[in-house]
Amino acid sequence: MLIDTHSHINDERLDDVRGEIVKNLASSRVGGVICPSFSLKSSKTSLVMANNDRVWCALGVHPENCAEYDMVTHNWLDENLSNQKVVAVGEIGLDYHYGADEARLQHKVCEDQIMLAKNHNLPIVFHMRDAWEDSIALLKDFRSEIKRGVVHCFDGDIKSAEKILSLGYYLSFTGLITYKGREELREVVKIVPHDKLMVETDAPYLAPQAFRGKINRPEYVTEVADLVASLWGVSQSEIDEITTKNAKTFFDKMGA
Repeated sequence: MLIDTHSHINDERLDDVRGEIVKNLASSRVGGVICPSFSLKSSKTSLVMANNDRVWCALGVHPENCAEYDMVTHNWLDENLSNQKVVAVGEIGLDYHYGADEARLQHKVCEDQIMLAKNHNLPIVFHMRDAWEDSIALLKDFRSEIKRGVVHCFDGDIKSAEKILSLGYYLSFTGLITYKGREELREVVKIVPHDKLMVETDAPYLAPQAFRGKINRPEYVTEVADLVASLWGVSQSEIDEITTKNAKTFFDKMGA
């Protein structure tokens, strides 16, 4: 069994197929999903999605939405992070692609959510885009405050990967590794320790090469896992066992 560790199944683009997706979790190779959040509104719908034995969620505010973060949001998160189906805080982090002018606010919002995660003994799902230097510095500065952390949808170079791994964090990979011209990213996969890698779709975004141009779905995480298996020289059953064990170790409330 595989676990799609980052899948926005609450996204409206999956409205017509959500029931089928969730139903298939009981019998398909992909048997579990973590539904992350990016705003207060999506945190509330993520919590609704987790009302299923095979779905869990992460709650948090994405850096692109940092301007909406206020005490109402902070208090709601603080009240709901103790829910048994909430297995992480996320996705949070830094994103300078569109929001470089809000860098200071992004840091403040991210740091506040790191402390919420600490107070609730939860791991953190980090988003990083066009902010590698500052993001890695943040991961280092707050290492003692962070129970466990994963950089989801990793899209950096080997040097960035090595720095993140040296701090004890996990890396999670999407269909990006299947794309033509992404040889360097596939080289990164090869250097990740087997106990520090997870797989995800980031659905409905980033469908793997075989489904490029289509709306991504949790079951497509098999494409990611199978390529990792090939790069590592392990079997399909081994990659399923390795990545599922990693997911359950990272999101430890899943087995509680």
